[in-house]
Amino acid sequence: MPNTCGSCAAESDAPGVFTFAAVYRGYRQCRRRKRGTANAQRYEHRLLDHLVDTTRSLQDRSYAPSRSLCFVARQPKAREIHAADFRDRVVHHVLVPRLEALFEPVFIHDLYSNRVGKGTHAAVERLGGFMRAVSDNGLAGFARAYVTTTSLRLPPAGRERLRAILASYLGHFAHADAWRLSQSLFAPPGWMGRLFEWRQGRLVPRWEPAAVTSLRSQVQYFRHQFPPALVLVQVGNRVALFGPDLRQALAACPWLARWRDVQVETRGGLGQGLSWPLAAIQGLGRSLRAAGLAYAFVAEEGYLRGGMKRRVLRFLYSPLATGPVRFQENAGRQP
Repeated sequence: MPNTCGSCAAESDAPGVFTFAAVYRGYRQCRRRKRGTANAQRYEHRLLDHLVDTTRSLQDRSYAPSRSLCFVARQPKAREIHAADFRDRVVHHVLVPRLEALFEPVFIHDLYSNRVGKGTHAAVERLGGFMRAVSDNGLAGFARAYVTTTSLRLPPAGRERLRAILASYLGHFAHADAWRLSQSLFAPPGWMGRLFEWRQGRLVPRWEPAAVTSLRSQVQYFRHQFPPALVLVQVGNRVALFGPDLRQALAACPWLARWRDVQVETRGGLGQGLSWPLAAIQGLGRSLRAAGLAYAFVAEEGYLRGGMKRRVLRFLYSPLATGPVRFQENAGRQP
């Protein structure tokens, strides 16, 4: 039976939705990391013909999915994979953004299947956070788990736990119209002020930039938010220091330039840098702490709209009196 997928786009007719430009954009997104496959090469061999045929079949609602390829992958664990034909994957990239726009606003936060930024690992971390929260609630419990005299950890599960705690507190504050009480959460000294800014009655997190256009703008954002910390930023499966951060680190720890598997990195706007395997992050942290240097580790977490890597604060260390003392003095405080 012919597939009537054109009916998914209720806001307009099929020819208006499934334009050649939309199919071409879907193809450009689909070919990322897939251009070396036989399926992709067959499609690209007569690219214009295939794009026109795909567009017409969608517009006249005669499109039907091809047979998928089923196989078993062994690494990192055995699992069954159903791989769609390249043409079908192009159609997926055309349809999915429209379906997401319809359904994402009505999904609950804790629906983790096949959603951007979600998935099995995130669901497990979320569940673990709820389990820990049963026996250790509130900001004091969060501080005991993630805040020390000189450091602040912010794993994804901890971040979601903190969001839930603050949503509960601020909900009660709103009913009581307790503006001064809500302000007291962020008044120095206190570690909350390092993670949030209170702006016009709402929380603005500092651990992630609201809008970025490049790796350079991300690094500059974290330098501005957490001075004088050096910014250790994840780049793929490596962690890097750039520009003044690298010079300061090498002045205190010159042996870092001679570590095994160190590589030179050059990124636009950031100047020359050095990178180490991601597994070396603990050793790098020990060296910087021993040298008395403040640093922030910024980790990758999925992608932003447009395909750019999303980067968030994962760990902050500061040996200065203006940093760690403020971390701990408010660690046990609850509203």
